[in-house]
Amino acid sequence: MWQPYVNPLLAAFLFAGASLALKRGIMEGGGATRSVFVTNTVFLLALLPLWWLFRTPVDTSLLWVPLAAGLAAFSGSVFQFTALKSGDVSVATPLLGGKVIFVALFSTLILGNVLPLSWWLGAVLAGLGVFFLGRAPVDDRPHTRVGLTILLSLASVSSFALMDIFIAGWGRTFGFQRFVVIQQIVVFTCSLGLIPFFKGPLLKMPAKCWPWLLGASLVIVIQFYILNWTISQFGNPTAANILYSSRGLWSVVLVWSVGPLFGNFERGHGWRVLWRRALGAGLLFAAISLVVLEDAFTL
Repeated sequence: MWQPYVNPLLAAFLFAGASLALKRGIMEGGGATRSVFVTNTVFLLALLPLWWLFRTPVDTSLLWVPLAAGLAAFSGSVFQFTALKSGDVSVATPLLGGKVIFVALFSTLILGNVLPLSWWLGAVLAGLGVFFLGRAPVDDRPHTRVGLTILLSLASVSSFALMDIFIAGWGRTFGFQRFVVIQQIVVFTCSLGLIPFFKGPLLKMPAKCWPWLLGASLVIVIQFYILNWTISQFGNPTAANILYSSRGLWSVVLVWSVGPLFGNFERGHGWRVLWRRALGAGLLFAAISLVVLEDAFTL
């Protein structure tokens, strides 16, 4: 069965491309907080029709699960934004890539899954791979508020990991489509609390930032649906997230190939950054290979 492998890889590629476009929208005057709000609004509008397209009955005894998933998703985004805003990117970004390790841990503690040793090794390798891929260029400025940055980053990845576990454990039973609609209603409702922190009204955002933000948001919705539908249907959140960690590899490829088309010039960082990111890509490839080969030998 190809979907458990191809779908997370496709979602990873789409996320990498959307990230370039989203960053361009922020650079064009969208602002980080307003961009988060726009993305969450697009999420709700895009997924809301699923409520009527898939008329699965709602088990009210399980209603707490999508509500909890929504709170976890919103909390993860807030912790992530605060970590990047208050601390050094070179500290926050690598830690934010460690979600796959928390997914493996929660999968065992909450869902009771017994994971093969190769998956644990893959999760660790994927986390290390994203660490090297996410390292910012070295500078001579002193790092500040490192402890707070680490705490916020770990809170972010653990929140997103919990969201994946809720979807893996109860998404299919509840009805995946209605699950994600309720989840996004919670996320959007919580996002209304971001409005007082906007730099200015949404309608006064520069016109040139809107195509980038809206296009990126739609692609992010598509990759979210592909990844989480796969997790819901096949129930392997750890394997899916190891494969999904290839988004770091795709990001390097896109930045170095078409980055300037998106106003991104990170490839100008030089060879010192390139070899480090190549090492990260190799570790990710090793992690993906471990998952694929484990299932290949057990078929």
